[in-house]
Amino acid sequence: MRRAVLTIAALSLLLLSGVANAQPALLAPGTHPMWASMALGPAISVKDSGTQFKLIETFGYHLMGSAAGPAIAFDMQEGFGNSFTSIELGPKFLWDIQPVHNLGLYLAPSFMIGYLYAGSAGGGCEQTILGPFCDGGRSSASFFDMQIGFEGRLVLDNRWLVSFRPFTLDIGVASSTSIRYDMMFGGGAIF
Repeated sequence: MRRAVLTIAALSLLLLSGVANAQPALLAPGTHPMWASMALGPAISVKDSGTQFKLIETFGYHLMGSAAGPAIAFDMQEGFGNSFTSIELGPKFLWDIQPVHNLGLYLAPSFMIGYLYAGSAGGGCEQTILGPFCDGGRSSASFFDMQIGFEGRLVLDNRWLVSFRPFTLDIGVASSTSIRYDMMFGGGAIF
């Protein structure tokens, strides 16, 4: 009986030491400079825009050759709902800050400028970003787009990333100004 208890204790210690050694590799800082990711979440109307469900596709490159530091990216964003569809395209600048040296956690403020297209084929566009452009419920318009945001990213196994963007102000400017608050959840691959 005593021998069985000692054997179980020894195997438990070996197993726990293996898990302890595996955990840092899983959460280690990223070493690859490029990433591709997707995110989804609500784009909540703050001023004259209409709330939508939003999808974001991003491809980016870190200028310092690892997963930290300054980066440039290209975003393609689609919004659906509230009687219109939107598409946003543009370059983005971000800076991944690593607050803990041996952990693949990054905090990234970002700034994007680009193009916003919004179109409506049905009624109700008067209460959306297209309000000034409505013509019998059908309308489309182009805007200058600017986004200021912040997100947290966690690199997993130096291959994957998960992200949460709790704050982005999405500002569209044409003859009027619209503002949305985006909150996105995402994931992707680093390479």
